[in-house]
Amino acid sequence: MRSVQPEVFLVARPAIDYDQLATYLQEVGGEKWLERLDRGELASDAENLAEFAGKMCYRAWEPGLNPNVRKVRNDHEAYLQNILKQAHGSVLEHASFTFVLHNISRVFSHELVRHRPGTAVSQESLRFVRLDDIPFWFPDWAREVRTTGVPFRITDGEAQIVAVRQGLGMTTLPCFVGDADPLLVRVPGTDLHMYGTLWLLTQGETRKTKRVRLFMEFVSLRLSAYAPLLAGMSISRG
Repeated sequence: MRSVQPEVFLVARPAIDYDQLATYLQEVGGEKWLERLDRGELASDAENLAEFAGKMCYRAWEPGLNPNVRKVRNDHEAYLQNILKQAHGSVLEHASFTFVLHNISRVFSHELVRHRPGTAVSQESLRFVRLDDIPFWFPDWAREVRTTGVPFRITDGEAQIVAVRQGLGMTTLPCFVGDADPLLVRVPGTDLHMYGTLWLLTQGETRKTKRVRLFMEFVSLRLSAYAPLLAGMSISRG
């Protein structure tokens, strides 16, 4: 095993072929837009691509090219700000960046996968990649803990709790377990880690069945009542 730090690499970004862009703009009468590039009024390829896509939608290169367009925005930053204000998100999707997130946990990566609309995800397989040297990462608070050795090591959850109660070390526990035990305290300076949303699921049309609906409502109410404890917010003792 070896200690590592999470890393982020930007490996791909948009690159415009301005020769092809110029050929198209000559066809539609939008040459003056590209002249702004020579004057240094445009920005990066990603931002230029977003503005190009937006102006193409309405042929808004110059007033009069489209009878419906009587004036155009020539300020690059103002144009992009208006795109965001109007929520014209499709033109922003032309600007695509690829990042490599290295030495991250499966918990982190799967939170990204769960919220992946508009995002392509490729991940190193734990099924087909055989690791002989497993990387691991310690948070800063864990690095500050000093010990002369590991006095006790066990994978059983109940045994871990008993060992910690006896002062043999520390362990990771769900908040509703650790906070409810008066003999246990949190490690100072640690943050709570939210690992996801709790879902109550039913199968197909069974959710319309009265007894299933009543059970779901009962469970939802009980979970809501214990929400502070489950979220680690109920601790009141020193």
